[in-house]
This record gives sequence, structure tokens and C-alpha cells, in this order.
Amino acid sequence: MRRLEETKFLVIDTETTGVQPETDRVVEVAAVAVKGNRLKVAFHSLIDPLMPIPPEASGVHGIADWHVEGKPTFETIWPNLQALIDRADVLVAHNAPFDRAFLPPTEKPWLDTLRLSRHLWPKAPNHQNQTLRYYCKLRLEGLAHSADGDAMVTAHLLILLLRTYTKLGLSETLADLLAFSESPIMVKKMPFGKHAGTALEDLPPDYVEWLLREGRDLDRDLRHSLQTLFCS
Repeated sequence: MRRLEETKFLVIDTETTGVQPETDRVVEVAAVAVKGNRLKVAFHSLIDPLMPIPPEASGVHGIADWHVEGKPTFETIWPNLQALIDRADVLVAHNAPFDRAFLPPTEKPWLDTLRLSRHLWPKAPNHQNQTLRYYCKLRLEGLAHSADGDAMVTAHLLILLLRTYTKLGLSETLADLLAFSESPIMVKKMPFGKHAGTALEDLPPDYVEWLLREGRDLDRDLRHSLQTLFCS
């Protein structure tokens, strides 16, 4: 089994025209290679999405139509990015399901630093990429919500998360790290609805019963937490 110090991680971040992979497109992508305590920027490019960039998306990442005019399309840059992916053991992103949805399918596993940070740093004020940047006192240059800036932050967070994980004395193989990251996270407070902010153990039992019965799209961590507290 590959041990973590031998693992080749590739941190990826994308900026897009929106949040729907079926209709939106990538406008910027960056990748940072990490092995041990060493990291380097492996790839970065603005991308012409071949569609207008909505103002609300530009308001998040600062990329407008004129920034991508004349830039390569995703199909043009993909072979270079794919070559980096092929050389990596695992792909990494903060909120990995989002970035994964905007990239072509790959057989490489994904590690989500958002989930990993929620497991390992439960006392953080929240687990957004930029919040953790300052929570961990990372003195980094780069704009928030740019692909290269966010990828570099995530790469540094990954190194710190791996140190925290190792100090717990847990198995230091990639397979076990991935399993740990994907294991259920206990939710402390109700995140939405009329009982938002209420500790889960203080929720009315009939409300929990209704939520578990009717909430087909219920977040898996919230479902696990409710079942653990009320159905055990």
C-alpha cells in the first residue's frame, strides 16, 4: 500500500461561469503538485468558455469576458492537464465534488480537503478555504477565488492536514486516508429550516422522524448524525 510520504498529490482548483456542470464552463484552472512537504505550481491557465461569463460569476472570481478573449479553450489545455493527472496518485480539491463535476471523468481517486478539515479541525470557525487560510496563519500571496490562489492555499492546507492526521497515529496509507476522509462526520447543529442552529439532540423527535422519512436529498452526514442520535 502506498504510504502518504510517497504519495503524489495533485491539487486542482477551477473557476467557472456558474455552478451547473451541465450548462456552465470552466474559465480558469490551476494545479499544484504536492509530495511530502514539497509543492510546486504545475499548471495554470485562463480559459475561453465559449459563452458569456455572467456578471454574478465575475463578481466571485473577478474574471470577465475581456480577460478570456483569445485564451485557449478547455479542449486545448486538457491534454496538458491530463498528463499531470496521469502522473498523480490522487487528485485533491476543497469541495472536491464541485471541481470533479467540471472535469472529464478520471479513474484517479479524489481527496476532499473540505471533508478532511471538518474531521481534523472541528474547532475552526468554519471550513471554507479562505477561512482556514487565516485560521492556520498562512502568509501567502494570491487573490481569493482565483484558481491559482485557491489551489496554492489548498496545497498548503493539505500539508498541514496530513501532519495533523499523522499525529493522531492513524494508518498512513493513501487508502486509509481516503476512507477516513469519506467516513461520516457528526453534525452538531441543524443547518437549515425552522430549527436552524438547534443542537441535534434538542430537535423534536417527530420533526426528526419526518425529516428522515421525507428528506430524500438529505446530506449524508446530517442523516447519519440524526440516525445515530435518534435511531440507535
